[in-house]
Amino acid sequence: MKLFMKNIMNDITVKRGLWQVSFLISILLWMSLGMVIPTSVANATNVTVTVEWEVFFGGPDDDSALACIQTADGGYAALVTTEESQTSLVKFTANGQQEWNTTFWYVDGAGWTQKMEKLVQTPDGGYVISDRFGAWGNMNQFLHKRNATGYHEWNSTFGGGWANSIILAEDGGFVLTGGTDNIDNHDVWLVKTDSQGLPEWNRTFGGEGLEIAGTIIHTSDGGYAIAGSSILGLLKTDANGTEEWHTGPHPPYFHRIIQLADGSYVLGGELEEDLWLLKATSTGEYLWNVTYGGPWWSRDVMQSLIQTADGGYLLAGDSYYQSSLHYNMWLVKTDAAGQQEWNTTLGDSDHDRLTSVVQMSDGSFVIAGTTQPPGKTDTDMWLLKVKVAEGTTTTTTTKPSPGFEWIVLFFTLSFLWILSCKRRH
Repeated sequence: MKLFMKNIMNDITVKRGLWQVSFLISILLWMSLGMVIPTSVANATNVTVTVEWEVFFGGPDDDSALACIQTADGGYAALVTTEESQTSLVKFTANGQQEWNTTFWYVDGAGWTQKMEKLVQTPDGGYVISDRFGAWGNMNQFLHKRNATGYHEWNSTFGGGWANSIILAEDGGFVLTGGTDNIDNHDVWLVKTDSQGLPEWNRTFGGEGLEIAGTIIHTSDGGYAIAGSSILGLLKTDANGTEEWHTGPHPPYFHRIIQLADGSYVLGGELEEDLWLLKATSTGEYLWNVTYGGPWWSRDVMQSLIQTADGGYLLAGDSYYQSSLHYNMWLVKTDAAGQQEWNTTLGDSDHDRLTSVVQMSDGSFVIAGTTQPPGKTDTDMWLLKVKVAEGTTTTTTTKPSPGFEWIVLFFTLSFLWILSCKRRH
């Protein structure tokens, strides 16, 4: 009897020790689960980026690209701001050769994380620049016209709000959108002007909260689509600025919008510091959305969104490493369903900021932004043409597969249970 009881107590002691060990292992596994860095897991394709040509524009101080558009002759026009509180309008040929530049006052917005759409070409080959001035509560909108060679033609000033985006109206006037000049409660502001920049009508949209428009496009029915703050979402109006419908609220701020041939919309913005792409129907009902993120310590800011020749999308912007104040240009290419095909970064300095991207007929991309050129200690505007060649597909992941911790725990407990059975026999 004593021997029997001793064996039982030994068995209990062994099992108690084994279960204590297994319990400790399970705790450690759960602790390690909370220490895993949460990064995106996605299939990506290796790509090779070839720079066909590049040009820089700037002086002895820091210069930043505020806006860049493709012109009717196939060239490019850019707004470049300087630390000296001035702005240059610079015209480049299709091959990046500078044709002319003219300098005037400082255009607000270069220091913003999000670049705004402040430049549009007019039917006569000239340019209209959108700016704002004044203090909050007394903000004014300013339009400035330059001819095809950069000389001043006219300017216009009106109050009520400020514009983040300007497009050319079908009658030669301009349509602007942004926010109302109300310190406590901004609403979306939509303004139509004539060809001389004089207001014809304006509309406001909103309720309680911060509602600001970031971008506007023409729609296929002659109206307008506006994207902006989380409360606004996507807003559709007719040609006279009368609201037809809007979606919202939604968590991110939309920076860019595209209307597809079937009338549906693709919107680009940011969600939890990652790039974000969303597809909606022609009436604003959401179909799908995808996020694209870099390392957890980076913040990704969208600056440009285009539909590519193959029906996919190119999301482009800045990847900002907050701990080191380091910027890179970041390009993400997707298919028509938003699935990532490849991504790549551009730039060798700590100050590589993207402003806009245009795809050329040969599939290459012309990119405008800001960088610190080799041999300089300050930043310049950077205009470059690149070709992206895809390589072999690889899978990159920095996080164990879902369920990995459960598998380890299962085998650990199974091993301990088998061991306890052997010790018992």
